[in-house]
Amino acid sequence: MLAAVVGCGFVALAENGLAAQETIRYELDAGKSQFSVMAYSTGLLKTFGHDHVIAIRDFTGETHLAPDSDLPVSVTIVIRAGSLTVTDKNVSESDRRKIEGDMHGKVLETNLYPQIVFRSTRIMGQKTPKGAAHLQITGDLTLHGVTRPIHFEAEAERHGNQVRTSGAFSIRQTDHKIKPISVAGGSVRVKDELSCHFEVLARH
Repeated sequence: MLAAVVGCGFVALAENGLAAQETIRYELDAGKSQFSVMAYSTGLLKTFGHDHVIAIRDFTGETHLAPDSDLPVSVTIVIRAGSLTVTDKNVSESDRRKIEGDMHGKVLETNLYPQIVFRSTRIMGQKTPKGAAHLQITGDLTLHGVTRPIHFEAEAERHGNQVRTSGAFSIRQTDHKIKPISVAGGSVRVKDELSCHFEVLARH
């Protein structure tokens, strides 16, 4: 499934003509951040299935900003794949354990691929009239042992020693050699495309 989302993007640093020591490092605060994945059901009997909200509980990362700038020059997130948790309110505890077992064992294969990693390679942005920064982020997403390029938009805003960034993007499971789960002979299955949403806080 996901992974999100963001090590240090040396290409982005080089393109901006900045050495690593000339940037300011902000560390992600997972306790003050939210990262979730929406998995939608499809198939002939999709009305008997459920869409699932999956929370990413354990991740670390950092972003680097140029001095006197609200625009990040690099961003990294490393997610512990085994921390993905189903948070649906309409799912029983036994069903939740079954779904999470399948997700970790059959889909993500967390024993073989324990981490999901995003590393930016290029970040472009501009300030908005409200003072935030609208970003175009390009990078490499490593999920299920497969690295693929990804591009998405985000909004970032700095207040003192904190930077809050939010956005959304979609990924396809099959792009990372993941076979979407199906039941009832394929009459109910999870859509290939997953919708990911994030709002993360980083502190200097």
